[in-house]
Amino acid sequence: MVVVTGMLLLGIVVGKRYVQTQREELFLDRVQTEWSALQERSRLNLTAGGLQFMGPQHIAHFEVKYKDGWRANDIPMPDTIQMLDKMDNTRVEQSSGGKMFAQPKTLKLNSTLGYHYELTFEMGWGRLIIKKVAGVAG
Repeated sequence: MVVVTGMLLLGIVVGKRYVQTQREELFLDRVQTEWSALQERSRLNLTAGGLQFMGPQHIAHFEVKYKDGWRANDIPMPDTIQMLDKMDNTRVEQSSGGKMFAQPKTLKLNSTLGYHYELTFEMGWGRLIIKKVAGVAG
């Protein structure tokens, strides 16, 4: 009976970590997709756009400027991801129209699961590269 209970508890712990890891990966996949979509909308509509990780609200906030105002899309962050950068350093902007992306930036997000993510926005075309790194960033 003790062995069976121990195995069930181990399964619950491993299963919970697996689900949390999957939530993080799905969140980051969606951030990547939304960033690409934001860039395309910016190019096609000749407007500016931006992404900001908002710690207090625990969201990734995407917005694109149109003639009639800004349109936003918020993605909730998983509970296991925490902001590392200060609020004023978490905004990434896409210039309007066909202008090149000229603000290379790397943002870091800590995971309570024992690692962190580096989100690097490349200079020139603004491609987003997400890297999972062992250990918590400081």
